[in-house]
Parts: sequence; structure tokens; C-alpha cells
Amino acid sequence: MKTNTLISFLLLSVLSFTACTPRDVKVVDANTRMKINAKKGKGGGANQKKVSPQEFALSNYSLSAFLAEKQIEAIEFVKLATGSADAKKTQYIVSPAEDADGGVKSLKIFTNKEELQYTTEAGSWIAKANKYLAVTYALKDGVIDSLSVQGSDLKSSVDSSDKDQTFVKLSESSYELKATTAKDNAQALEINVKIDGEIDGAKGGATASNKVGVKLQIIVDKASLATAEVKILKVIAAMTYPGPKGKTYNSNFEGGSLTLKVDGLCNALSGNVKASAGPKNSYIVGFDSDHISVVGKNWENALATCGKRPTVDLGRLQVY
Repeated sequence: MKTNTLISFLLLSVLSFTACTPRDVKVVDANTRMKINAKKGKGGGANQKKVSPQEFALSNYSLSAFLAEKQIEAIEFVKLATGSADAKKTQYIVSPAEDADGGVKSLKIFTNKEELQYTTEAGSWIAKANKYLAVTYALKDGVIDSLSVQGSDLKSSVDSSDKDQTFVKLSESSYELKATTAKDNAQALEINVKIDGEIDGAKGGATASNKVGVKLQIIVDKASLATAEVKILKVIAAMTYPGPKGKTYNSNFEGGSLTLKVDGLCNALSGNVKASAGPKNSYIVGFDSDHISVVGKNWENALATCGKRPTVDLGRLQVY
């Protein structure tokens, strides 16, 4: 009898404890959840690669932002070359255009080598760049008809102001931009960019190196290139980088109906693109004047303050 009573008491205790156990609810905000996921080696759109908090690794959400800003950079080069952007507001110097054969003009675009200090949610950074680009272009009826930008051994980097051994370096062994009037639309300019290079980084630990390849196809409204707001009719971006065990990972996106406000160190892209990282990982990336975010995910990254905003924020590649 005592045994039966004891068993009944234990069953009631278990049932009582189960009924009172609180359900698992979300008790942290998006930024805190992102940090927790990073410690667990999850999130950030990575290709299922687990990393430690001290390991620098590329993730697809950050790479989508990187590709979008390389798109901004390409358009900025076109506007700088044709005189429709103020170089004094950028990190570049533009030489006077010289006449070449066949009505073609040539000039140079190169970095002013001044440090840019800026702060984002990912930390405080000191950005440096050393780039030299040769440009040729031709006009037709006063409007850009074709343009070429070429460079090699281009260097850019960011170093953390408040963390030791924390940096990102981008070395572009070759940079090639070709722009021509779009085949099916005389009012549009098609810009194609091909980049080969390497992204190196450290997150307080050992340096990790990643050989990368980038291809961009950007179609913009010609008339808008002469204004502060460029209409991007279509964009396709693709990037390759190394995965574990000799695999090659891909980061891609495509979209249209985007607007780019070109304003030196205060560029702002508006609109959405459809991004993917392999056949099973797709998502929407949204851009506005202050943020880049992955729609429906706990990943949102604020842009640096206007006037101190790099065209390509390498520091964001530290966000896994």
C-alpha cells in the first residue's frame, strides 16, 4: 500500500512540474540573437560552416551587402569619369580628361590616400585604400556611349580602432569595367564588371585568406547618370569563394527598379534584390538610406553616418 502511494505521489509531481514548465519564447532582440547565433556558428547566411567567435569567415548575408556596394562603386566610377559626380566628396582624385583617337577621352582615377574613420554596429574602423585606374570613354550626342575602367593590384583595408588583430583586407589583382549602350535599349547603359582578388581577415585570431571572383551586370538609365539619383533597371551579381574541403561557394543576387543616390561618402541604395547561396538558401535583401537587412531574418546592419560612409564597407564582412 505504501508503495502504491509513493508511485502515485511521484507521478503527480512529474505532471505538476511539466505543466508549470514555461514554454520556449523569444526573449532577445535581433542583434542579440545574431550574436548568439554567431557564437554557435549559425546564422549570417553562411554556407552551413561552423565557426568560432575568433574565426574570420565569409557569410552570404554580408557578401550580399558587399556585392551591392561593389555595384555602387562601379556606378560611382562611371559618374566620376564623366564628371557627373563630385570627386571632392569621395576618396578619389580624377585627372583632367585628355582627347585620344576617334573622339575617345582618357583620364585617371586614383585614391587620395587619406584615412577614413567611421563607426558602425560592427565597431569603429580606420579605412585605407590605394587604387589607380585607367579610364577611357566616348560620348554620343553628348551622352555616354561606351566606357572602360581598368586597374590591377588595387588595395583597400579596414582596421579595428578598438580590437587587436581585427581587420579586413581586399586585394584586387585585376579590375575590369566595360560599359556600352544596352543592345535592346538605346536609353540604357550596360555596365559589366569582372574582379579577381583575395579577401583576408582576422577576428582577434589567425588570418584567414579567401580567393574571390566577382561578376556584375548592371543596366542603368542613361539620363539618370547625369543626376544625383541613378535608376538601376537591372542588376545581376555573382561571387565565388572557397568553402571547406576544396569546395567552391557561391553568393548571388539579382533585381531591378533600384534607386541609387550618389553623394560621395553618403551614398544610399533603395530597393530589394533576390539573393541566393546555393539551391537551398534564398532570401530577400533590402536597402534603404540607413540600413541593409535580410527580410524576415534577424540580420540588419546600419550604414555608417553620412559624410563618413565608405562606398564599400569592408568592416561589415566581420559580421557573420
